[in-house]
Amino acid sequence: MKELILIRHGEAEHLANKLTGGWSDHPLTALGMQQALKTAKTIFSYLSERAHISLYSSDLIRAQTTAQQIQSHLKINYIHYHLGLRELNNGIAKNISIGDAKKLLNPITGPTLDWTPYQNGESWRMLSQRINQTMEEIHSQTHDDTVIIISHANAIICMIHWWLNITEDHHLTNIMYSIDPCSITHLIQDKHGCLTIKKLNDTSHLK
Repeated sequence: MKELILIRHGEAEHLANKLTGGWSDHPLTALGMQQALKTAKTIFSYLSERAHISLYSSDLIRAQTTAQQIQSHLKINYIHYHLGLRELNNGIAKNISIGDAKKLLNPITGPTLDWTPYQNGESWRMLSQRINQTMEEIHSQTHDDTVIIISHANAIICMIHWWLNITEDHHLTNIMYSIDPCSITHLIQDKHGCLTIKKLNDTSHLK
């Protein structure tokens, strides 16, 4: 893998209606569908010269639908759906309003890397470990130089950390990135072998 393109799903119903995200399985809104279409057209233009591309996606419906637009435009035969690419598991706060979720929030404990916000959910360390394991699996299995992954905001932050080999606890909790719906983050290995961020949270194609 010499090139990794990370795309967050389009706007989903939980973003528009003040519901919890995480492992809640909400579909895209009408705006989210428009964003996915614009992103697919942009990715087609951006990667038109690439011959071999692998496409992976979280198995949650908002990511699946976004990935299917990418697949259609790039004419990729197969989407690899993977539970390991899901967002931070929000446990008992799944599928409820943000207001109700606040009532279920666990007290913050230190270190924050190991704080689990909701019962039966994940801490940031658990998410990071899951994403790292999934990325290593993808890296070992794919035979293509270019890999596209459709996922979620916090999961994508962990993927960037994985690409850049950020492993120290302090850095994992203090180095963060804004990841907007249908943004494109492009990570490459340059001619010197350096792991590089070429694009980060690019949403110019949505304007």
